[in-house]
Amino acid sequence: PQEWKFYYLDPSARGGVRELTVANREVTSNRTPLRGFSDLGSRTAINLSSLKIDSDRAFQIAEAQAVQRRIAFHWIDFSLKVAADGYPRWTLLLLDSMGVPLGSLEVSAETGAVVSPLNIQTLSPTTTTAPRQPVGGILGTLRDIGIGVGTTVSNIVLRTVGTGQEILTGERTIGPKDDSSNNE
Repeated sequence: PQEWKFYYLDPSARGGVRELTVANREVTSNRTPLRGFSDLGSRTAINLSSLKIDSDRAFQIAEAQAVQRRIAFHWIDFSLKVAADGYPRWTLLLLDSMGVPLGSLEVSAETGAVVSPLNIQTLSPTTTTAPRQPVGGILGTLRDIGIGVGTTVSNIVLRTVGTGQEILTGERTIGPKDDSSNNE
């Protein structure tokens, strides 16, 4: 990862927690978040000597799961914590180019075993069944046309990129398979 955030207990900090951001082996931010970390003091500290799986290996595992499920992602948000069972786990959140979550998985930081396989988010940018509030009149009609055009363009782009990938590499990991090759 290009950037790491470390959280640790600090009684002198306003919220009792300190957040350090590290990039290029230098501390780029040092702040005291006020919310979202009230349970940090009750969590078990990570035993660093038990960690056998680093972020590079966790990425490889996530990438293999994404290829298997035919999910194209742009980046991964890594999180390393001690789970409720007392063992350290990587939680990997796969994101698209707009930062929309596509899916997540958990990997044991000790063994590399997939504890929770890739769970695809139910709502992704290419999902057309998102619940929508009805809007009447011209605004509703224009919105529906815009959504339809956006979905069509997105599907065409994904299919075209996937077909190009399949021609160049012999394998498609982006977009739906082209059904026209099955009709010959």
